[in-house]
Amino acid sequence: YGAKAAGESAAAMMQMGVAAADVADMQMETNLMAVKAGVDMAKVQSDIAENAGKVSAYFAGNPKALAKAAVEAAKMGMSLSDMADISDKLLDFESSISAQFELQALTGRQMNFDKARQLALEGDIAGASAAVLEQVGSIHDFNKMDVLERKKLAEATGMSVEQLQKSLTLQAKRNELTDEEFAAAQGLNLSAEELK
Repeated sequence: YGAKAAGESAAAMMQMGVAAADVADMQMETNLMAVKAGVDMAKVQSDIAENAGKVSAYFAGNPKALAKAAVEAAKMGMSLSDMADISDKLLDFESSISAQFELQALTGRQMNFDKARQLALEGDIAGASAAVLEQVGSIHDFNKMDVLERKKLAEATGMSVEQLQKSLTLQAKRNELTDEEFAAAQGLNLSAEELK
């Protein structure tokens, strides 16, 4: 990633309280986490630069938790912004629970987003997002749904149908690709259909 992305990421980390002298170490630590996870480090740093402000309420000045969440977002085919949207939707308890029950009525499937809501309330947006995807199931389960069911699922999870499709497709492909191939696939900004 270039100097511009590095500078924006550094600025985002400094706004969270990282001392200027420690920013380079924090970026290297984040890059190492990304490489170990097999995700594109440039995507992770860009995500931090673009979305740190939006998600700052969930991290209470903890840049290490922000970096870890950005890596997890990349692993799930999401961004920090997507995770924040999911958590925000889950924490709108009345509409979230209503959408969950409507989804259950439409699909006949029991879905329980209580664990995801609890994680979102604790500020663990990566955990909340993972819990939501766990309830959704696989891309094959998603593809068996009809149009109304997919839309209701998207509403219940705080994601768009396209975001759900892309994330589930990346999760399915994760096992088939090497870390380098997976990182490259994430950096392509392709739709779920194009990834398939």
